[in-house]
Amino acid sequence: MVVILETNRLILRTWTHEDADAAFMLWGNAEVMRFVGSSEPHKNVDATRRWLQWTIAYQEKHGFCRWAVVEMPSENIIGSCGFLFQDDESEIDLGYYLAPPFWGQGYATEAAKACLDYGFEKLKLNEIVATVDVRHLASQRVLEKIGFHFKEIRKADDMDDKVYLAVKPNDGK
Repeated sequence: MVVILETNRLILRTWTHEDADAAFMLWGNAEVMRFVGSSEPHKNVDATRRWLQWTIAYQEKHGFCRWAVVEMPSENIIGSCGFLFQDDESEIDLGYYLAPPFWGQGYATEAAKACLDYGFEKLKLNEIVATVDVRHLASQRVLEKIGFHFKEIRKADDMDDKVYLAVKPNDGK
């Protein structure tokens, strides 16, 4: 496990195979998955183990992924946040997911802002997109709060997604 970054309340780190049970509590939760892709939660921990294997390989190949979000005081995994390439690898997408007990406490904003800054500063990205189901208003507010701006509507899995864009700030250099 590698710690990627820390905030006041969170640690974002790479996933390990030992995270399967905690990850299943997230990816197997229908509420969490309601606005994600096909909206199908993982059926069992074996599906989550396969997802972890893919995620670990993705991190090794690209140097980023959607990392585990760990609450500092409890040391429990409460979500996932980070980057993935869009399907055609033309854009890097910021995404985040939290377990329901942690909704509405500012954790998504905190993790997403830290990742956005990491993307610009450490990964040297100039633009980052984020896609969100048009019905997921809370997630849209998080994106707007941390500096994303609405770009367009895209069809995905027979659903409409709002695409947001964040551009690296001009720091005068």
